[in-house]
This record gives sequence, C-alpha cells and structure tokens, in this order.
Amino acid sequence: MNFFISKDGKPIGPIKLTDLENYQINSDTMVWQEGTDNWKKAKEIEIISTYIRIIPPPIPNSEAAKIAKKYDLSYPKLNKLLNLGVGIIIFSVIVGLIINYFISNGSKYSIELIIFGALLSFLIKIWSVYTAIESARKLNRDEMSWGIGAFFFPGVILIILGTRYKLR
Repeated sequence: MNFFISKDGKPIGPIKLTDLENYQINSDTMVWQEGTDNWKKAKEIEIISTYIRIIPPPIPNSEAAKIAKKYDLSYPKLNKLLNLGVGIIIFSVIVGLIINYFISNGSKYSIELIIFGALLSFLIKIWSVYTAIESARKLNRDEMSWGIGAFFFPGVILIILGTRYKLR
C-alpha cells in the first residue's frame, strides 16, 4: 500500500508504509492513501499512527514553552540551506584560487578570468538572494533583510537560515 504526504503544499510519494518512518510526519501532516478519494490528516488514518512523530506540548512557564510560542517546532529546519551555504563558500574559494593562480603566473587570459570570476560571483549572489527570500518566506521571516544579506554574504546567510526555526 502506497501513501503520499504533503510537505510545503507539494505531494511527496509514492511512499511505502514501512518507509513512512523516514519522514517527519506529525498528526496534522496531510496524507493520501491509495484507494481513497481525499487527503486526510495523519491522525485520521489508523494504519499509520505508529509513524506519527509525537510532539508533546511544552511545560507551562518554561523556557521551552516560550520557545514553542515563538517558533513552530514541528516544521523541520531547512538543512539543505546549510549544505548549500557551505558549498557556495567552498566553491567560491576554489574558483578564487584557480583564478589567482592563472593571474599570478601571467596568463594571457587574466582580464577574461577576472570578468568570468565577477560574472560567476554575481550569478551566485542572485541565486542566493532568490533562495534566501524563498526560504525566509517559508520560515515567516523578513524576506527583504535576508535577501539583502544574501547578496553581500551569500554562503553565510544561507547557513544561518538553515539553522533557524519557522516563526509562528
């Protein structure tokens, strides 16, 4: 029996029943089961109840309660942004070292390499700004601030966004 789950409004699947434990499903995750007409909340489908990630309510007046009021802890962090940010930093360093090597050795293509490096840097910045704005929107954060930050510090901003929880 196969299932589809909804993440960020997009269907993911088909997923076998035994593979559901690999997904962070909470009681409100929308699930569609083969052979049914409509999507249902996971808590309404008895067969998958063992795969639901249970999140207990926070203890009243505790630091965890304050955090739970401010952040949606059931929404997973965007770890792919962390990896993307690290990748951008590593890629930028490698490209910079290669360009520096050729310029230092008196390559006849020095101007072209500088232009190529600047163009590549600009494209990475534009892509990072778009990614930061979309991610900030998903996390209910200020899109403009994160977008501006991503233009000047693309890798660092994506790493920071990847470690943030969604605001309520």
